Amino acid sequence: MACSGLIEVTDEETRIKKLNKSIMCPVCPGESIDQSQNELAGYMRDIVREKIDQGNSDEEIRGYFVDRYGPVVLMEPPSSGLGVLAWAVPPVGLVVAVIAVWLTLYLMRRRNLGDKGSREDMNDESLVPELSPEELKRYSALFERNVMARESKTKTGDEDQ
Repeated sequence: MACSGLIEVTDEETRIKKLNKSIMCPVCPGESIDQSQNELAGYMRDIVREKIDQGNSDEEIRGYFVDRYGPVVLMEPPSSGLGVLAWAVPPVGLVVAVIAVWLTLYLMRRRNLGDKGSREDMNDESLVPELSPEELKRYSALFERNVMARESKTKTGDEDQ
């Protein structure tokens, strides 16, 4: 069985709901008077209804509450005066953060690559410093000596296992 009649929401009810959602409960941080179950929020909802019945505009009603509780009673900060900072800081902060991340990644990449180009262009020889002929002889001799010493230990079984 379906509902026989739909309840029609009037423009006045819609306006009251919108205003109640735009005014913050002074007792409950972060909650509008529409959400709050506090007694003061109920009293404020009644005032909103009375002011609308008296023919006040939305701005007059918000002004009424701002006069009594200050601009912090509005869910949205004012878009003039110092309230502009509340609107401007988040997007500016986001832009600054994106630039900082991009700059950091750019500098890290540049430092890692140095003047040698991209990693794909590098080969193993470019990563090893060049040795003079004398250094190369000494290195080869040390290498051979170490290899021979290990081979002899392996043959005699002296190597640690």
